Amino acid sequence: MCSVFFERILPLVIRNLFTPMFCIAIMVPLDAAGLWPDR
Repeated sequence: MCSVFFERILPLVIRNLFTPMFCIAIMVPLDAAGLWPDR
């Protein structure tokens, strides 16, 4: 059970948590600097 958790569930959790945070970390400075294209 532990190996299944670390091999399958943990990567999914990490991807689902860090992908939105990574996108926000890129988008917020661009938006604050006025470089975002749709504004």
